[in-house]
Amino acid sequence: MFLGTHAPRLDEKSRLILPARFREELAGGVILTRGQERCLYVFTTAEFERMYAQLREAPLAQRQARDYVRVMLSGADPQIPDRQGREDLLDIILAERPDVLNHNVETVPSLYFKVRPQANFERSLAVLRYAKEKGFKTKSGIMVGLGEREDEVIDVMKRLREGDCDMLTVGQYLQPTSRHIAVYEYVTPETFEFYRVKALELGFARVASGPFVRSSYKAEAL
Repeated sequence: MFLGTHAPRLDEKSRLILPARFREELAGGVILTRGQERCLYVFTTAEFERMYAQLREAPLAQRQARDYVRVMLSGADPQIPDRQGREDLLDIILAERPDVLNHNVETVPSLYFKVRPQANFERSLAVLRYAKEKGFKTKSGIMVGLGEREDEVIDVMKRLREGDCDMLTVGQYLQPTSRHIAVYEYVTPETFEFYRVKALELGFARVASGPFVRSSYKAEAL
């Protein structure tokens, strides 16, 4: 959408700062997907639907064309805020029939005042539960290395499963800039594996847990 003309910046709450001319157009939400040469594409829902329709009709005889479609569509991930828990706004998103509704809880409740002061853990759970009740697959993610305890991470997993959340990602928090919260610790690979096994035991259908995992990690399969 920005055609390489926009250098992304984050505000003090780690939110992407968008050019003013795009804010109204993107106010209804965005779909992020990857492209060739490590590009990140930002689409409005309507733009992505138009592009998807064109790709479905395009001839795919050449391997290069097939690879392009695979990379583009396998990385598509609708990321949504909690919409203040408003069901009418959530219905607008769900009306687009996403394959998976991804909303990240990000951290444990005890750290929300520091990590997500503008958000609410219970409201995030309600968003995922609402989508699940509407018949959609749901997915959430949590960052570790912010000072949380292992038992708190396990409790978050249990709360997500109470709402029948299907998929989970667990990744290492990294400090984007010096203005953001510092890394408390770098979690060991053994601990990430412990979280993966525990999440599967709790009933998550698919789990990705590791230092480099992000919410869009292997989105084509997770």
